[in-house]
Amino acid sequence: MFALVPWRRRRSQKAHEPVATELEPLVRLRDEIDRLFGRFLERRELVGPWFDWRWGLDLEDRDDEVVVRIDAPGFEPEDFDVRLSGNLLTVRAERREEAKRGTGEYRRYGVVRRVITLPPGIDPEQAEARYHRGVLEVHVKKKPEEARGRKVLVKAE
Repeated sequence: MFALVPWRRRRSQKAHEPVATELEPLVRLRDEIDRLFGRFLERRELVGPWFDWRWGLDLEDRDDEVVVRIDAPGFEPEDFDVRLSGNLLTVRAERREEAKRGTGEYRRYGVVRRVITLPPGIDPEQAEARYHRGVLEVHVKKKPEEARGRKVLVKAE
């Protein structure tokens, strides 16, 4: 690691002792950032595998509809709250696990939220959501007049 930082050495100093230079504040900043990320990742591991903020997402823009697929294993259909506002799709999942009496097990709680911007021309009134085998699939129909789009003519100069 010391090979990455250009340390200067005095003649009276041993080879393994670094010298305080103008880079010292940057080295301290790097160390603090490393500690910060280390603490964050340690805490995240304690939450559990079902509480993962990195949901897989696939958005497919078809001729007549938009299909959004979100990998969200470990939930039940009633755990989801799916809302459409304009062209924003908000998916929120909440999971609670109660403690069992006398076993010493604790209850866990977690909320995961994802906001996706959909293409223009969708009809929020014609939306469906299904959850099957860990994948939430949201189908949103497009408005007929806007689904076709408009062809732009290319002129030669």
